[in-house]
Amino acid sequence: MASNDVYPSPYIDKTGVVSAAWLNDVGAAIWGAIGTGRGGIPPITPAQVKANLAILGSDVGYTPTGAGAVASTVGKWLDGAWIDVVAGFNADPTGLTDSTTRIQAAATAVGAAGGGVLHFPPGIFMVNQTVKISSNTIVQGSGRATLIKANPTYVGINGGTYASFNCHMMGNVNYAATVLTDSDIVIRDIAFDWGAVTIAGGGAFSISFHFVNRCTIDNVWSNSGDNVTALLSCLDTVTYNCHGFNCRNAYFDDWGGASSIKVLFCTGRTTVGNTTQGIQFTGLGSFSDPGQATNAIMAFNELYGIKNGIGTASALISNSNAAASSTVRFKSFGNYVENSDNGLVVQGAIGQSLSVGDMFRNCTTGSPIFFNTDASGSPSDCRVISPTFIDCSHAAGNIAMVVMNGSRNRVENINVINTGAAAYTSIVWFPVGSVNCYASISKAPTGLGARVNNQSTTALVLDRDDMDAWPYPGAIPTIASANTIAPTLGVTCVSGATLVKTITVPAGCASGGGRLTLISLGTWVWDATGNIQMAGTPVLYRPIEFYWLPSVGKWFPSYV
Repeated sequence: MASNDVYPSPYIDKTGVVSAAWLNDVGAAIWGAIGTGRGGIPPITPAQVKANLAILGSDVGYTPTGAGAVASTVGKWLDGAWIDVVAGFNADPTGLTDSTTRIQAAATAVGAAGGGVLHFPPGIFMVNQTVKISSNTIVQGSGRATLIKANPTYVGINGGTYASFNCHMMGNVNYAATVLTDSDIVIRDIAFDWGAVTIAGGGAFSISFHFVNRCTIDNVWSNSGDNVTALLSCLDTVTYNCHGFNCRNAYFDDWGGASSIKVLFCTGRTTVGNTTQGIQFTGLGSFSDPGQATNAIMAFNELYGIKNGIGTASALISNSNAAASSTVRFKSFGNYVENSDNGLVVQGAIGQSLSVGDMFRNCTTGSPIFFNTDASGSPSDCRVISPTFIDCSHAAGNIAMVVMNGSRNRVENINVINTGAAAYTSIVWFPVGSVNCYASISKAPTGLGARVNNQSTTALVLDRDDMDAWPYPGAIPTIASANTIAPTLGVTCVSGATLVKTITVPAGCASGGGRLTLISLGTWVWDATGNIQMAGTPVLYRPIEFYWLPSVGKWFPSYV
């Protein structure tokens, strides 16, 4: 072949410009077996494909131009085939006839060549079962101008073929593997549409890989079906700038021990029907895969309308999903969630997870942030920093903005913004099972109940709204109101209705000054007839600080 042919793709090999014209040199036998027109072409038999792919499977030599260029071969990764499904294998770009067999033949040809580009020109391509992609393959579409749609007679529509691994639109060749087998697969610039097709038992995934090492999904659109992506037990995956619409199960799903995954700048939007999850990172999967999932990043994604009709859907979720499974180091940065049941859910035996700057708007059925326990255990050592909740309060019955089970978990700098009355019960709820957890409130209006519902004896809250800072009563000592009370340094809860006139000065601050914090659990007030500078009334559950000035011999309250 000519050495100066121009390669119609941004991919070049390590020695020079790769040419697509080599297909014309070596492909005559293949094209002859398949035909050059669509009308009346006989079906491609396995024997024909096997016989003719032997040509593509061999290395084709050529000598590129340019200083330092050396002879190379076509048929390896980045030196591989460039096959157009229409020009090469006569797939129908009108969408009027099913192209599954021809597209699969083209994909198999790329695989037999050791890798390369499987190219889809603009058009509509109808398929009725999974197109299986080999290692070292780039599936390259033409943006939204390339649409792969489900045949109305798609396999599984009546039979439930999820367990047979043939009901996804695109999957990997060795989907049934039990260890990492396929590798280096890229799918980009392509759209999928399931229409009204459903798969019995689930599994209408536009792209689903199983035990693939290094895969990238880039600039993909998907309408309807169950998932945009379902990446099971995969390692080192990137899902970037993808968009899903009205998916039923989840938009972007990584489970079954998936590790080192990234979902970045993606959108999931449900306007019709229900969606169970937005973006999910899970330990145990559907095929009893390894249940330990590690290292996930979900950043700068947008999710809308993640609701399932019963209030348990989750926009962002990291969960173990079963006993003896776990997820570790789940990280969520700068995501936006709107009109969903729950916002961020961290559930089960999950450790060392981090959320920074996530924003939740109109999450009114569940809780914007929910640390939950399941059969695998409870989350631990997780951090949520600077979450913002906007209008997550207009549905009466919300338990709290933040519900925190587990141990050593922290939610810091909570900011709640409402355009109407706050209808949630509390801002933060620590159930009995919370152990050594912490929350800090930056700004939040009081809801229908106490600002904090603390059923734990070890959890701590700092409520900085209106410049107050205090631990909420858990194991904090409580004394009864009286004309003279003697609280300890630090924080003391005061119950009852008796007028307080004098506060005994603790020894630690008698000479040098100091402060103490009181939290009212009753209706008591104080006056100025004793050693308190001015009279006042405490707000129920709101801390008040008293500062002792030895030079004056008086306590000065932080508010009256």
